[in-house]
Amino acid sequence: MTHYPKPSPSTTTLPLDPQRNISTYGYTQAKALVYPKHGSPADVLNLHTHSISPPHSNHITLRTLAAPLNPSDINQIQGTYPTAPPFTQDLGTAQTSAVPGNEACFEVLAAGSACTNVTKGDWVIPRRTGL
Repeated sequence: MTHYPKPSPSTTTLPLDPQRNISTYGYTQAKALVYPKHGSPADVLNLHTHSISPPHSNHITLRTLAAPLNPSDINQIQGTYPTAPPFTQDLGTAQTSAVPGNEACFEVLAAGSACTNVTKGDWVIPRRTGL
């Protein structure tokens, strides 16, 4: 991740809901668009809800601020783009699935104890493609 300091409130305001959904067990509730196989986005994309445990070690919890939809993202879902995210069950999906996308801007919600380059509130972008 590339680290960028959070812009001052006087220069940027975003209509974000500051409330996070946290379950009774302390896990953050999250949603992700996933696809279990390549194909037409209308046919294969699903909204998956899952829980994220608090970060530990060098892990961080991120909140998506912006993620564009580009032609390359559609091609990735169709299986025609040169790079593709891995199909895994890391998000707890019933079948192996992938999360499409190559670009986004995130806010750090929490950082594990071994994270020294980012802190809560920082804005970051991915260093590599394939979210």
